[in-house]
Amino acid sequence: MYRSLPVFLLALCLAAPVPALAVTLPVERYFTNQTLKGYGTVVDDAYHERHRDLFPNNGFPNRFTGIHAAVDVEFTRPADARREVPVRAVTGGTVIYVDDVAGYGGLVIVRHAKPEPVTSLYGHIRLRDVPVKVGQRVREGQRIATLGAPFSAEISGARKHLHFGIHKGPGLDIAGHEQTRERLLAEWYNPNDWLRRHGAMKTPDPAPTATSASSPEPATEPATEQKTTWFDKIIDWFRNLFS
Repeated sequence: MYRSLPVFLLALCLAAPVPALAVTLPVERYFTNQTLKGYGTVVDDAYHERHRDLFPNNGFPNRFTGIHAAVDVEFTRPADARREVPVRAVTGGTVIYVDDVAGYGGLVIVRHAKPEPVTSLYGHIRLRDVPVKVGQRVREGQRIATLGAPFSAEISGARKHLHFGIHKGPGLDIAGHEQTRERLLAEWYNPNDWLRRHGAMKTPDPAPTATSASSPEPATEPATEQKTTWFDKIIDWFRNLFS
């Protein structure tokens, strides 16, 4: 009887479904607030002229041209100006870049090994209180930044929005625009398609946070993972043994 126990457990291991990788949205109102620059939008002088109020000539290098390699999630309503907007890692990974970059202001980049090798970019964030550092592991949904104040030096004079991109492969690339469509398609995923493909559409778009500028959100997020049972540990052990 006991000799057949390992075979029985192995059968259970192979039959048990593998849990789906957790992927979530990087910011509240992610889809509904994409009202200006999407993935593939051609940005030229005429584009800037049509949106002159959102691209002021205020001494910052925010008038880039090319084909937009990401999506912009806008927070330009008056009620959003002083409100804290947390930015969260879309899935688990390792922080590989935290710095100030011309055109972005604060920029955080996370490298992910699963569901495929990519890096995720989070631009126009408030660098001075980023709660993560290079080399740190982050989990899906963990707060990694807060959007910066509109038209301020901390986001290179830009309007208040999240620049969110998914770069193909594990390499470091901070480009916000590409000059050819061939280069765009070779180097960048459409973030919306990538999130949908990996299940983020099942995640509810979070409601706006009530956190104000005077009471910053804690850097440490409570864990939401379910407790691991002894049976789960046995299943994981057998998966690792035969993988």
